Amino acid sequence: MFYIKPPKGQIDLHTLESCVFSRLEYLNLLYHGNSNKFSGNLEYMIENSIYDSVGHFTLRLLVVNSIDLWSYWIGRETLLFKHRLQCISPRHLHRLLSNILKHVNERERKTNLVDISLSQVSTFFLQREIFKHIVANDHPLKCEAFYCKLRFEVVPDLIRCRAIILKGGYGFIFCSQWKQVLCSLFETRLHQEQSRVIGLNLADKISRHPHMSVLNQRLRNLILKVVPNLSKITINNIDNEANKFPPCMRHLHKTLRDRHRLSHYARLYYSLFLKECGMNLDHAIAYWKQEYSKPHACTSTCEHNWQSGERKFLYSIRHIYGLEGSRRNYKSPTCEYLCKETVGPRYEGGCPFRCFEATALKKILSEMINGKSLEEFLKTAPVQNPEAACSLFLKLAKGRSDDRTAITNPIQYYSAMIN
Repeated sequence: MFYIKPPKGQIDLHTLESCVFSRLEYLNLLYHGNSNKFSGNLEYMIENSIYDSVGHFTLRLLVVNSIDLWSYWIGRETLLFKHRLQCISPRHLHRLLSNILKHVNERERKTNLVDISLSQVSTFFLQREIFKHIVANDHPLKCEAFYCKLRFEVVPDLIRCRAIILKGGYGFIFCSQWKQVLCSLFETRLHQEQSRVIGLNLADKISRHPHMSVLNQRLRNLILKVVPNLSKITINNIDNEANKFPPCMRHLHKTLRDRHRLSHYARLYYSLFLKECGMNLDHAIAYWKQEYSKPHACTSTCEHNWQSGERKFLYSIRHIYGLEGSRRNYKSPTCEYLCKETVGPRYEGGCPFRCFEATALKKILSEMINGKSLEEFLKTAPVQNPEAACSLFLKLAKGRSDDRTAITNPIQYYSAMIN
């Protein structure tokens, strides 16, 4: 149930596939509150069975190298663990804690902070007096009769939602919080295992294994039912694709490449633009990590760096992609919104046709079209109507005077350039 020790032995491919996809179906139904509609083989979901273990560890292996798949899976897997704790009997709880203690003690890396914490928690709750206390029918929901202390690093979600008392780097776990702390440690340990396994470079090994490669592709097709994007922007081709960006976003791209930083809203709007134009989450993380790992230019207003703020960056990017927080599908701002922005002296964003002075505008546009066409454009462009000016510039950039695209959103410009 806590999945510390992977299963041993052999299993035929058909059964392995059934374990994986039956588990995936159940996890998804449970996530949407419809677990009673599960039509698969319940044998594969029996707690602590070999099939249950095979399904968990195989899924963990298949999703570990993809941020998209991992984010999808870990929330559902943690929910399953929480669901099982809600209806666990005293006998099974005692067995769970005993098995955690046993399997942790069998591991070679005994100095691991999460393993040490798991051992501490299991030992604490297995004490005869405390165990009888927490499984009693009349145990109060907010009882504080007994407590143990854990390092704050191993229960970040409980710290974040202020569910526990924090003092001197330790979180105080009361007896009434045994379910919450087990769920928190379950998720923390999975994240730790993800980091460890990624270092083994299993992506290549899976891709070379015919059966696992097919399983991985089926899994991606099943989970990532994403609306097709405009294009496929990657960390490798973004510099070429940036030539097709509207002036506002091309300016942000060039500024980021030059300074390796953007101010908050410039970074937000550019991230949303890239998401809607086809950059997936994995490449978005790699792209921003690449830039924010470099020393920032002295003219930049942002002094953040990836090395010290990795967790915040990852959370922010996943939030933009709808995988954290309110899980909203955020959209790129419209031209009207960008034109109405109050632009400060150090802000890199905004609509160039609306916010930039003549010299700066000419410099940006000169990188996209040749000099003669640019001079004619600057003389005739309707400067009082930024959206109309951008639409006219699109015709020049495409070399199509008959193009009638009316630009009201940066996405429209890029879409017109690639189609």
